Amino acid sequence: MDLSKRLPDEADSQAMKKDSVPVARWQQLLDHKELVFRICLGMCRNSDDAGDLTQETFCKAFSRHEALAKLTDDEHLKLWLCKVARTTCLDHLRKTKLRTFFSFVPEESTSEAKDPEALMLHAERISLFRAALSKLPRRQHEALVLREYGQLSYQEISALLGIKEGTIMSILLRARRKVHASVQEAFHEKQ
Repeated sequence: MDLSKRLPDEADSQAMKKDSVPVARWQQLLDHKELVFRICLGMCRNSDDAGDLTQETFCKAFSRHEALAKLTDDEHLKLWLCKVARTTCLDHLRKTKLRTFFSFVPEESTSEAKDPEALMLHAERISLFRAALSKLPRRQHEALVLREYGQLSYQEISALLGIKEGTIMSILLRARRKVHASVQEAFHEKQ
């Protein structure tokens, strides 16, 4: 008989109950998988990497059950998960020495594709947009990714980045203006 595989006793059962997180809480985490994927995609620019980083984010979240047990409501859970996703992406970008955080532009589906000229113009617009985004400072990149692709509110972005809500609105306004001006300028240069 192997004594190393003993049955759990009452003390073990009490310890497991104390540290355990209800199944419903785990499900609440998983309800945000699309949000986490969009944030990862916006930050790493690659759908395969975004899928891997989404999975890594949830692995980290599940391994931190003590922190998860302390969160009181769904909004805190969502922000905490976004912060884990952001940190995971930043770690990945540091490792791969990528410093651009945003380039996702929804592609037109092939069923919506028009003639070759329209496809070429669309590809050019995407290229100009990505070039404009690559010029944004890091803070503006992050805020824009979280707002437009993470669909977080100003208040949520403020809590996540540790910046006042009014400052977030200002950062986003400047980022949008810079992207718009850069795209317009590049478009007119090509004409």
